[in-house]
Amino acid sequence: MEYFVKAFFVAPVYSTHEVEKSVPRRKTHASTEERSIGERLTALRKARGITQVELAVRLGMSQPLLSKYERGELRMHGALVAQIARLLGASSDQLLGIASLKVDGPFKDRRFIQRLQKIDRLRKRERQMLLGTIDTFLKGTGASSR
Repeated sequence: MEYFVKAFFVAPVYSTHEVEKSVPRRKTHASTEERSIGERLTALRKARGITQVELAVRLGMSQPLLSKYERGELRMHGALVAQIARLLGASSDQLLGIASLKVDGPFKDRRFIQRLQKIDRLRKRERQMLLGTIDTFLKGTGASSR
C-alpha cells in the first residue's frame, strides 16, 4: 500500500488486488429454497405443455430470464409469483411450496397437450366435427374397445 500526501491530508492508495480481497463477493449459487421454487415452476410449466419461450412471451420477459428463475438464480417478486401461478392454473401457495403441487397429468407428451389445448379453443361446431372424425378413426383401429 502506498500513501498519497496532499497538504494536510494523508490517504492510503490501494492496489486493485488489495481492493478485490477486501470486497465481499456476491454469492453465485442459489439457495435451496430458490432452487425448489424454480423446480416447481419447471414442473408446472412442463405439466401444462408450455415451453419456456411460450411462458416467457405470456409474461412479457425473455426466455433466458425465465430460465434463471427456473434454475433459482433469481428471486421472483410477489406479483410475478401471482402472475405465473395464474398463467399455469395453479395457486401461489403451490408454486411457493406452501400447498402440495399437483402436476401429474394423464399425458406426458407436451405436443399432445398443446394439441388438446388448441382443440379446446375451437368453436363448438368445429370441435364436434373433429371429435367425430377422431371417434371414427379410433373405431377403425379397434382402439375404442380397449
